[in-house]
Amino acid sequence: MAWVFVLGVILGSFYNVLIIRTLNGESIIFPPSHCMSCDTPIEWKYKIPILSYLFLKGKCKYCGANISIMYPIVELLTGLIFVFLYAKFGLTFHFFMSVVCVSIFLILAGMDIISTMICSKYATFLVVCSILFNYNDVLNSIYGGVICFGIIKFLLFISNKCKKEFVGDGDLHLFTALGCFVGMSNLLFTLIFVALFSGMFCVVKFIKKSLNQKDYKSILYLLWFGISYFLTFLTRMNNNFSCLWLRLLIFVNLILSLFYFSRVLIRNLKKSQSSLFMPVSPFVFLAILCYMFIF
Repeated sequence: MAWVFVLGVILGSFYNVLIIRTLNGESIIFPPSHCMSCDTPIEWKYKIPILSYLFLKGKCKYCGANISIMYPIVELLTGLIFVFLYAKFGLTFHFFMSVVCVSIFLILAGMDIISTMICSKYATFLVVCSILFNYNDVLNSIYGGVICFGIIKFLLFISNKCKKEFVGDGDLHLFTALGCFVGMSNLLFTLIFVALFSGMFCVVKFIKKSLNQKDYKSILYLLWFGISYFLTFLTRMNNNFSCLWLRLLIFVNLILSLFYFSRVLIRNLKKSQSSLFMPVSPFVFLAILCYMFIF
């Protein structure tokens, strides 16, 4: 299995090249690998995945510029994903197609993190590969893609009407590929994970923004909202805890908190068109990993 990890790490290094050069509009073949700061060609001994980054201590050998931590992370993550997929599928057609699909999801996530842009060319190719991955249940795959296409198309319509950009054309291709990959039968589960990961990101971003603006009231409201959900969870788990007055308190708590956050959201939308805009590909990629681990 070691060879699978090594192959994944090597391809992960190539994925880094794809991400950076596609965003810069460069060829993935020419010119040879070079430092992004000083343009000096990189010697072969400094191209060894993961190890070169550790040996150079994250700095360019020639100009001392910092090397992005994304490089070793993508390489290591790709190697681990390859090992998991090999352990799950063995050396089969499903293994090769899952490697291709998950790799493209990873590449799109890297592009989205760096530039908040999704390469539609890669995402369109991903749609085809996702259907091939589900060759034994093509209709289920196509139905999942059609549902995701319809959802994002509706959101694009709302976005254009409101003249507020919170989804883009790249998201249309990405989510269509997501639906084709997991199929209609597992689509709801996967979308819940996308919402969960993106929600966690939004909460952290909201708290950070509130702290910078010294808006402690909003943080207290968020805490209040979280406590209400925790109490709701307890009432589901323990019937002895679910007395009438507590249910009423939780209900009032949720309504007031939801009203407050809805008002904050609407206010932010009026101020800036990018208040809801965030890189969604990383959360889709994480949801895909969860899907692959569970199913």
